[in-house]
Amino acid sequence: MLNVIQCAQSQEDVAQAEVFWRCEDSMSCTFSGGQLESVGLSNRSATALRVVSGSRIGASFGESPEQVGLLEDAKSSAAFGGSAGYRFASEQPTLCVDAFDPAIADLDIGELVEACLDIHRCIHRLAPDADPSLYCASSVHSVRVATTEGVDVEERSTRWVIRVVIPFADRGTDIGAYGLLLGRSRMSPSDRWIAELVEQRNLGGQPSRPRAGRLPVLLFPQVSNLLIAPLNAGLNGHGFADETSPLCGKMETPIFSKRLTILEDPGHASLFQPRSFDDEGIACRPRTILDAGVLTGCLTDLRSAERLQSGSTGNGIRRSRLSAKIDDPPAPNLMAAVIEPGDEAVSDLIAGIDDGLLVTFIRGLHSSNLAQGSFSVQTDGFHILDGKVAGYLTRTMIAGNIYEDFQTIRALSREVEPTAEGFLSFGGSAPYILLDSVNVTVG
Repeated sequence: MLNVIQCAQSQEDVAQAEVFWRCEDSMSCTFSGGQLESVGLSNRSATALRVVSGSRIGASFGESPEQVGLLEDAKSSAAFGGSAGYRFASEQPTLCVDAFDPAIADLDIGELVEACLDIHRCIHRLAPDADPSLYCASSVHSVRVATTEGVDVEERSTRWVIRVVIPFADRGTDIGAYGLLLGRSRMSPSDRWIAELVEQRNLGGQPSRPRAGRLPVLLFPQVSNLLIAPLNAGLNGHGFADETSPLCGKMETPIFSKRLTILEDPGHASLFQPRSFDDEGIACRPRTILDAGVLTGCLTDLRSAERLQSGSTGNGIRRSRLSAKIDDPPAPNLMAAVIEPGDEAVSDLIAGIDDGLLVTFIRGLHSSNLAQGSFSVQTDGFHILDGKVAGYLTRTMIAGNIYEDFQTIRALSREVEPTAEGFLSFGGSAPYILLDSVNVTVG
């Protein structure tokens, strides 16, 4: 047991205490212009302590649970904190997946740089005139949660990331073919993967501007955050308690196309970032969020569950809309959004588009009204005419509302890719999603 928890248990003015401790060792390197651009190594540790004292909740933050003064600072802040009507986690979660690869932990920076160089050489053999931007990273993560109520659980995981951007031939920017590989063990891109990326870059030999209006739009798996980010906001248990969520009163009713089923299974062995428990020590359990378009659940942490007079769904995560800092209080967030695939090949989806967009990347989602499902984003990708790529997109935007535009999904691909977690992205997996009609504007 952590000393700070033992100390909290011995003090009469502390009713409860909870420690969240996050550690990360990471390495990364980037290549640009054919040269090694940067190398980064970091070792980070951060701790959040919450206490209930005098029926109020207080918090303090530091690098380690053993930091001097952490408990006293949390008790002092409780004098000005809000009322705590809930109890910290008391049921020990079970670790449901082994997400740790010792080979990643033993990797040195030279091996990471060489892995990046190998990818650059492969791309250069297929496209000698290309100037790819490469990013390779490996990391070891550890999360530990302990409470005075009897929970003390730790989970370790490893991650491997390769990101490649090959700019189009006449563009000296980061607009081009985009590839992302994610895993919990070291992996190298296959020759086929690199060849497909180079082919995608060559398809962008010229710009092509679509007409303005409502057009079919095919979203890459990573662009599924166009749906998941605003849906996450709508599923927030506090929005249900305040009756401000657009999903209030719609439980067990259709809200999207019947083609769309979304599962949440943070412990699934195939995920890039599996978790057995949330940041409050509550066990994560597989469940269905959306069943053939029908809403079947919302997201709660301990505080929103108390407001709704229900139990936590294990979705208390220390992240806000645009950050994931240690001092962000736990809030309801999706931990693994798994979008079920369809049964069509992505090549057939493209071939079936007479005039539309293939979107590989979006920019500006953060400025949209996510809480109400609205979006307005700049798009990277390709203009599709008569089932073929006509050229790459320039000055093209799409706008709308997920609760309208995802009502009519034409098809989902059978191909599935893991999705990364970021400020407006949520880890999981997704297919290619073909929306029947989205509003397109061209500058």
